[in-house]
Amino acid sequence: MYITIDLGTTNIKIIIWSEEGKILKKESINTPIERDKTINPLRLINTIEEITEKFKRKYKNRITGISTGGMAESGLLIDKKGRPLTPVYTWLDHRGGEELKILKKLSRERIFEITGLKINPKYSLAKILWLKKHYKDLWRNSYKWLNVIDFINYHFTGKPITDYSLASRMLLFDIRNKKWSEEILNLCEIPMEKLPEVKPAGSIIEEKEQIYVLGGHDHPIGSLTLDLSKTLYDSWGTAEAILAHTKEPMLIESIKELGYSVGCIWNNLYYVIAGIPYSGGITKWTKEKLKLSFKVKTEKSSKILFFPYLMGKENRNSKIIKAFFYGIDLNTSLKDIGQAIWEGVFFETKTIIESLKKNFEIKKIIVSGGMTRYKSLLQLKANIINMPLHISKEKELTSKGLALLISKALNKELENFKEKSFLTIYSQNKEEFEKVYFEYKKIRDLLGL
Repeated sequence: MYITIDLGTTNIKIIIWSEEGKILKKESINTPIERDKTINPLRLINTIEEITEKFKRKYKNRITGISTGGMAESGLLIDKKGRPLTPVYTWLDHRGGEELKILKKLSRERIFEITGLKINPKYSLAKILWLKKHYKDLWRNSYKWLNVIDFINYHFTGKPITDYSLASRMLLFDIRNKKWSEEILNLCEIPMEKLPEVKPAGSIIEEKEQIYVLGGHDHPIGSLTLDLSKTLYDSWGTAEAILAHTKEPMLIESIKELGYSVGCIWNNLYYVIAGIPYSGGITKWTKEKLKLSFKVKTEKSSKILFFPYLMGKENRNSKIIKAFFYGIDLNTSLKDIGQAIWEGVFFETKTIIESLKKNFEIKKIIVSGGMTRYKSLLQLKANIINMPLHISKEKELTSKGLALLISKALNKELENFKEKSFLTIYSQNKEEFEKVYFEYKKIRDLLGL
């Protein structure tokens, strides 16, 4: 039996898996993110440890492996005794944008060539530079910066190690050479010893009563359960990530210009990833802030355009575009606005898929994640994208990917953790949405996106 820990933005899911790939026990609790977008690390560890220890007691010596994965771009400083010196600054926390301007000395092109990323304050480097500037003594006396997933592993093993996929989201990782970039570290005056060791996902961190196996970033780890030949993986939770596998890092001009990211999972497996940072999270916004239900019509458009940049989106001129509606008049109802919100999210998804088609042969789209429980939204999404959506029946693909890594480390059967069961939703009434999408794209182009 295996224990997997999936730390998501909304929920923490701790699951017991059989070696045959079946879920035997699952507990889900809210991720304790504070209003300032940070997490109390001790509260987090206590919550996780309470559940994992309960599982260990119940199943005793039958647990053979443990692996942790989840959110990237989120981390903290610790001292030499492993005690947290700061809260966990999550990917939602964008402090450090001003400090990140130092990277302009290398140019955006060079940063992408090294890291596969564009300069953005959501990445770990921004938070590190902010702490280094504003809390000099704290920084000087700190031992390591750890991703929050690494911190959980460190708590269990005492080993400061991260994997390629989490390192790929820090704006510090040389993804061609799979090591920390000395060029960026020297520019930012960050000693390499402040960072964890980097290994491929699936490496054994430590062997105790169970083996502790290195997990990683949730979306890439979930993708390991799928055959992505000529296929896109749409991981749709609080954030939406659309991912394609590659054998080499795709550090090409077209990917850079689109603002997409390139990352690494292990030595011969890379990925291109794009997405909408708050796609599924819009359910919370519409319910709590707008007091709207999200019932949608799947066959008829609202004819109102919504551009879903609730966390801002950088255009080609480095200007931040915020979310907005276009086309509201005196006849517009709240139902129309609710409908327009989801159409806008799916129009944006469609632009990503269309742009990726210029670089990849795409025959299929697989969708998984918590948002797949909303069948009317899936039908509307299929209608707008105008491709069948293959919905994985197993919603916990990140956890399943972590279990696959444990099985791999133990030299056990991997096929048990490959997802093979899907529900297909076919597109309908595509003409209704194509006309509206044409208008959406026209305005998007005018915005320089």
